[in-house]
Amino acid sequence: MAVSVLPVSALSFGLLAATFYAMNSFLEGYSTNSPLYLCLVFVLTGCLGCVAFISTVFTLRITDRLLSDTHTTFTALAQFLFTQVLAVVGRFWTMKSLEEDTRKASQAQEKFLAELLSENAKTEYGIRYDFAEVKNKVDYVAQVPLSTYKNYKDYVKKITKGEQRILTEDTVTYLSMTAGTTGAPTVIPTTYTSLGTYIKEFSVPTNYVVSRDFPSTKKLQKSLMMTFPNVVSVTEGGLPIGPLSGTSSDDSQLMWLMQTTPKAVLGIREESKIIYIHILFALLDKNMCKIVSNFTSTVYTMFVALETNWEQLVDDIERGSLEAKSDISLDVRQELNTQLSPRPGRAAELRKEFEKGFDDIARRIWPSLVVIVAGDSGTVGHYGDLIRKKYVRDVPIYSSIYSATECGLGVNLWPLKERSNFVLRTRANFYEFIPIEETVNPDPKTLFLDEVEVDEEYEVVVTTVGGLYRYRLGDVIKVTGFYNNCPVVEYRYKRSQSLSVVGENITEDVLYMAVRETVDMWDSMELIDFSSTESVLLDDKDTDQGKAPHYVLFLELESKNQINDIEVTDDKKEMFDQVLRKHAPAYESRRREGNISSPRVCVLKEGAFAALVQHQLKNNPTSYNQVKIPRVLTCAEHIDLLLEQEM
Repeated sequence: MAVSVLPVSALSFGLLAATFYAMNSFLEGYSTNSPLYLCLVFVLTGCLGCVAFISTVFTLRITDRLLSDTHTTFTALAQFLFTQVLAVVGRFWTMKSLEEDTRKASQAQEKFLAELLSENAKTEYGIRYDFAEVKNKVDYVAQVPLSTYKNYKDYVKKITKGEQRILTEDTVTYLSMTAGTTGAPTVIPTTYTSLGTYIKEFSVPTNYVVSRDFPSTKKLQKSLMMTFPNVVSVTEGGLPIGPLSGTSSDDSQLMWLMQTTPKAVLGIREESKIIYIHILFALLDKNMCKIVSNFTSTVYTMFVALETNWEQLVDDIERGSLEAKSDISLDVRQELNTQLSPRPGRAAELRKEFEKGFDDIARRIWPSLVVIVAGDSGTVGHYGDLIRKKYVRDVPIYSSIYSATECGLGVNLWPLKERSNFVLRTRANFYEFIPIEETVNPDPKTLFLDEVEVDEEYEVVVTTVGGLYRYRLGDVIKVTGFYNNCPVVEYRYKRSQSLSVVGENITEDVLYMAVRETVDMWDSMELIDFSSTESVLLDDKDTDQGKAPHYVLFLELESKNQINDIEVTDDKKEMFDQVLRKHAPAYESRRREGNISSPRVCVLKEGAFAALVQHQLKNNPTSYNQVKIPRVLTCAEHIDLLLEQEM
């Protein structure tokens, strides 16, 4: 479908007519024989010609573009103008500054730190650590200690009561809550400056990269954006507090014009119903070109829901309304139904494709789909693998931004590469790096950005515009190269996500490697999800009592055969121990000495990890967009929940 030339031409003609009328009115007071009149005619005629040229180009540029089925002329024009502006800003401003900053990375870091400390010298934190006396980055490291979240709890309490100028001179406007995946949720102050920095340093350049490497996204097609409503409350000081990655009704109307799902979805609270509505409206738009989500885990859940519910979805599309007995509240259902109309042709087309099966289904129902933009780093990459194996064979998955609730860190300039690598943004944070062997020390040595080495792993330390100073983020990264003079990094794992019963320290990336290799050896099985814990946390629920300490591995599997028959023998379970001993020398040593017993492998019922996610959402005020499965469980409730799901 393309934009109709008539409305766009009418708009251009109207612009010309208005310009001509303005010229005529302007010239009425002048004599036609005067030189000034002739000069004005010449100038204004030139202006009219420019307007005519621009109008013609505008008409041609917009009318040859593929259009989403749900676009109107107005929404198509709005998207066209927005994408053009974004492309210009991205190419000529943001990317230009990125090139300059990466060439002079060390100087950019020094300048960023000096400006940040100067601006915040009169805050409570700045006075305590005498920011005004810091002359350079060496002084800063000597004068300001490394910090973790516990160092900020008292400051955050003051901010929740409405106090300002505690950590930043800039006013705190929102308190962002982490998902609490690896522990209790933390509260991170957010300011206008930190939000603006994120947009400029991360959102704009990655949007430009998408348009550069996937040119068809510049057409007037909508995207399936896996948005979920924010659960926001208010502190005693009047500050809103909630997850940062959710969506609220106050968000830009323009965002809703460019996605397939209508805004009414925010009136739904249950995640499975929200996903259903996202799928329904995306299926209506055959020309949908892009899927966007925080993580590939959500995209995978969406495809599973599509496969499970396709018959009801097709019925709703054919009928042009949501099923009356659906659990969605009446007012929201009525509002959504105003956006629907009977589409028997599209329903028949979809039914035909679904009945063929779900292998590579995405391009069969959305032939214009060119990219999935979703976080795919670390063990989250497992869900990307599941998507590629079944639902999407040849559509790239672009992990665009390396970020956390605390701050953004890097942008991926190479969306077509298999592994995600990120250029650190030198105007977003001041970076330090703890060599991996130093992380166990109470006061580890840090390196600056220009001191790191390729192929080495480091824990990241950040000083942010949002008021975190020399903050140990807990992320371990690997330096894979340099872009100009700025490090390019790969996210590896969370340092807190490791197993250690007698000091051996098995990190989540090693654990994942061993789990994948083991399940691959079970020819008839597919790994859906996994987690683990230590036997000392099981108390009286450990069926292997009397053994030395050991790991407990939780697996959710799927049979590759038509019959979903999951049977894992003891011999197969023992393979995990053998594989882990091969990949983890410290574990092998402890096993050989008898300090650690063989792992207990628990195969779980279908949907066990979905139940864990629901438990997290019920007990933490977070958004579905933020939730991730912890690879190492320490919460007794989470462990008990999975033990109850054992087959």
